[in-house]
Amino acid sequence: MSGFQLALDYIDAGSEEEILQHRERALDAIKKLEKALGLTQRVEPGLPSDSISIEPDVEQRPQQLSEKILARIDKNLVSTVSYARKSPETAVAPAPQKREDPRIIDAQIYYGARKKTTSMMFRTALAIRSISMEFARFQYYRRGYSRVARQVNRLSAKADQTQEATIGDFIKENHIADHRTFERMITSGTKMLVLEGLSGSCGISSLLWKVPSWSKLSYPELPVLLELLLQMPEYDKVRTTAEDLTGWYEQCQDVYDQNIYAQRATFLYNKLPLCRPKDVIQPVSYPIIGADSFGEHMTDSDMVVSTASARPESSLKHTGMCSFALHVHIARCH
Repeated sequence: MSGFQLALDYIDAGSEEEILQHRERALDAIKKLEKALGLTQRVEPGLPSDSISIEPDVEQRPQQLSEKILARIDKNLVSTVSYARKSPETAVAPAPQKREDPRIIDAQIYYGARKKTTSMMFRTALAIRSISMEFARFQYYRRGYSRVARQVNRLSAKADQTQEATIGDFIKENHIADHRTFERMITSGTKMLVLEGLSGSCGISSLLWKVPSWSKLSYPELPVLLELLLQMPEYDKVRTTAEDLTGWYEQCQDVYDQNIYAQRATFLYNKLPLCRPKDVIQPVSYPIIGADSFGEHMTDSDMVVSTASARPESSLKHTGMCSFALHVHIARCH
């Protein structure tokens, strides 16, 4: 039997998860087959179109874009609250067992799927947040600072330029195969953590996972979103829901991170030589950075990034959203 026949047999026996995980290569193969067979080419390789893209006119004024995002959050509020009635253990579905960091696989499946389920969206949001918090911790461990802390203190449109060197080091140290997906996750996740830092809590993230197009906002536009959320009466329900779901979302992040820890250990065990000591098969853990929230004039020593989860200890009700007016002023003065 030829190698080509074996490949066809393997594809025939493969699961949908595996196909989605390798979406871009599959599209390249389909394009080649269509050309060889004289068929009309129906697909083009490249990034899948997903709900991250916003309406055609992306060059909108910051306030209009923020209003559109808040309107989408409000529209999804009933379904978000309904999903939040699940226990964290139920909300965080099991991860697929593959030879890659399970957080990367969650994102691969989500980005590749044409129909994105609610649980798929939720797991991917937790995956992005988890790996971005670990990367921020890695940056601090290697360089003495993280991009998240610097952005919270002084927002800049040039957010990712200083991350490139540490991204390569992190990829190598954690044996990540899909560099492109990882970088895409870090781009979104860093912005998510900065938004949490400005608001003082992860409560805002407990709603934004249903509206991934929020990441189209630039860093300097993030205060506009939060200012509207705080000051406009029509978003009172959105704000109180964010407050109410903060604890649940933190628990879900803990459950997610605990579930993937053993899977990451298995993945690293399969990647590394068997002659290595047992301790090398454990996922890399970087020192916990402080114990305060993403508060005002944040420094890296103030940033909470724990081994299981990195979240501000203060809730929206007590320190975050209620004191954001000062953050808006600080961000705009810079």
